[in-house]
Amino acid sequence: MATAISVYSSVINILSANFPSVCLRMDAAAVTGPSGSGAGTVNCQYVSNPFDPAFPWEKFRLVSQPDGTVAIWSVAFPKAFLRLDGNGVTQFSAPGAGTVNAQGYVGPWEKFHIRPMGNLQVAIESANFPGVFLRMDGSGVTAPVGPGGGKVNCQFGARSWERFYLVAA
Repeated sequence: MATAISVYSSVINILSANFPSVCLRMDAAAVTGPSGSGAGTVNCQYVSNPFDPAFPWEKFRLVSQPDGTVAIWSVAFPKAFLRLDGNGVTQFSAPGAGTVNAQGYVGPWEKFHIRPMGNLQVAIESANFPGVFLRMDGSGVTAPVGPGGGKVNCQFGARSWERFYLVAA
């Protein structure tokens, strides 16, 4: 089990470039330590103001790793890191594929490359599954709801639903 080094970025929201005001949301209350297949729920939340403290589950830090990757650490759930399981994701699939949830440590499935895409947009590529990107479907997410909504999973390649803005929160 690898451990993260102690270099942290500013608090950010991961905002969809395709779905206005839709941010990545992580409910990692179930993450109390390492879990083989991860735990918690990662989905979307409507956040019109990224500075609004009413949305703590949408706040993250990028944690630099010794190998040049980053881990995405939850501010609200300090034991949780974003986890992407891209097993079997080898070609484009319209609804996306794979699993995105949370993990209680930084291992290979919790490491990412932030890829610049132009116009201040980035794509978040799995370091363990090359060519597999974080995907956010914020269809129908037009107002804040307690449990969040939409769908977050993986996609092979970075198209419009795999593009984000990293916004200071």
